[in-house]
Amino acid sequence: MPAHNHPPKGNAARIGSWLPLAAVVMLCAWLGGGCRSVKGPGHESLAAVVISGPTPFDIARTVSEVFQKAGYKPVPIPANDDMRLVFEKPAGAMATLLYGDWDANKVWSRVKVRIAGLDGGGQLVTCNLYRVTDHGDANFEVEHKVSTVKKGPYRELLNRVKARATHATP
Repeated sequence: MPAHNHPPKGNAARIGSWLPLAAVVMLCAWLGGGCRSVKGPGHESLAAVVISGPTPFDIARTVSEVFQKAGYKPVPIPANDDMRLVFEKPAGAMATLLYGDWDANKVWSRVKVRIAGLDGGGQLVTCNLYRVTDHGDANFEVEHKVSTVKKGPYRELLNRVKARATHATP
């Protein structure tokens, strides 16, 4: 019996007509840097804001208030010349399930905030998030820097810092 090569019918024909175009669009988006970030002050951080007006100490006080109100506890760090602050709190159950070990130790979220003066004036406030396993264990505690995927909540916290710090400035 001779083989007949009939064109596809129904849904197969419709899928076949747009599939090559979809593949080309996806490839162009991927190669074209669809996830490219804007370069500027703080672009390498999870979140960043520029605050003009208040002193670095006033900004640090506001950072502390905002992060503590969000449930973070301040972490004592060695004295430093650059304005650094560290806050942490237990991560959610899902983070512990995904990233925790087989033991009962919870995973913690640690946020490192830095305040740095800019050449043109103002202060750059940046923060980065770390997932901490074996929290508090001097021998086994490990920090894992979290990618910029979850920047929304931290961008919101820094926007609150900026709003409160600039509102309090006379």
